[in-house]
Amino acid sequence: LAAPDESRIVAFGQLESPWPVHGSVLVLDGRAYFTAGRSAHLDSGMIAYCLDVESGKVLQQTRLSADTDSKGELEGAALSDVLVSDGVTIWMRKRHFDPQDISRPVESGALPPVHATAGLLDDSWFNRTFWSYKGKCSAQHLVFDDSTVYGIRAYRMFFWKSFNDAFQPAKEGYQLFADNIEELDSGRTGKDKRRNSTRAANKWSIRIPVRAQAMVVTDQLLFVAGAPDIVGREDPWAA
Repeated sequence: LAAPDESRIVAFGQLESPWPVHGSVLVLDGRAYFTAGRSAHLDSGMIAYCLDVESGKVLQQTRLSADTDSKGELEGAALSDVLVSDGVTIWMRKRHFDPQDISRPVESGALPPVHATAGLLDDSWFNRTFWSYKGKCSAQHLVFDDSTVYGIRAYRMFFWKSFNDAFQPAKEGYQLFADNIEELDSGRTGKDKRRNSTRAANKWSIRIPVRAQAMVVTDQLLFVAGAPDIVGREDPWAA
């Protein structure tokens, strides 16, 4: 088990371990990477693991904890999240790891292929939070392959501070779009402006009456799944 002991806490109305493991495990070059825990501040921090995929043998294990003895801003602060990799570096939010030695932080200012301002596990769709592809394309959800980034947007604008765009259910639906990665990387399309309306998609864009909670892209198809954008008078929450 990934948890250091059999302790339990009450979370979301049920008994849970203080060191949960998220279901999305990163597999890279025959190794599985994941973390157990919620925060570097709580319950002696989090534990990062590297396992051999075939045998399950623990290859590396390191504790991620904040320095709570210092005054002011805590060093080493981190919240758990889904791990992301570009094949060279592993990211957990803004923390970097070397796949060959997860105990050694990677000093790099590079962004992961996909990152989320509130973490990839956040599903609130708060209007100041969003997913981003290399800081060049923003949306509520994103998926990508070798050539294209696909996304779903509820808001027409993304801001860090005040004057945020508002979304009205059962009105205009959601924007489903596709961006060419080569054009994004070249900078020809520009970036999404956090204080202005998001730029037009460079490949295609449509509006759909579905709140997409999951997206999967294959060689030939893009799958989008979610609840219909309907607000019924008798039961507004039914959808």
